[in-house]
Amino acid sequence: MLNKYRPEIAILSIAFFQILINFSLYNLLTTLTISILLSWLYIQTKSILDCILASLFFNLLPYLSIYFSPFKIQGFNTKFSATVEFQPLWFNLLGIILLTGGSWLFFKYITSKNNKPLK
Repeated sequence: MLNKYRPEIAILSIAFFQILINFSLYNLLTTLTISILLSWLYIQTKSILDCILASLFFNLLPYLSIYFSPFKIQGFNTKFSATVEFQPLWFNLLGIILLTGGSWLFFKYITSKNNKPLK
């Protein structure tokens, strides 16, 4: 897609197709975010191996937090069960703050005049 379209269009197209393939309202924002970040990583590094390793690490995070974290947060890193457990409000607010801050830094980097591709 990079040969035919600008990087922004290619990234959004890939993200759209990824959402269609993995369609789940529960994971919609996560799928969109990871697809955009992995597409951006590929454009910067030109290495599919980096994208595979990043995806592998992202998919391992829930299991690492369940079995190796000393802190247990209800609904986040407690063991899987049939009953639904909601995470606390402070945890959701922290996620919103981190997402907003990370997005701001990411767009600030993209729009800066002197950004250089990662080597």
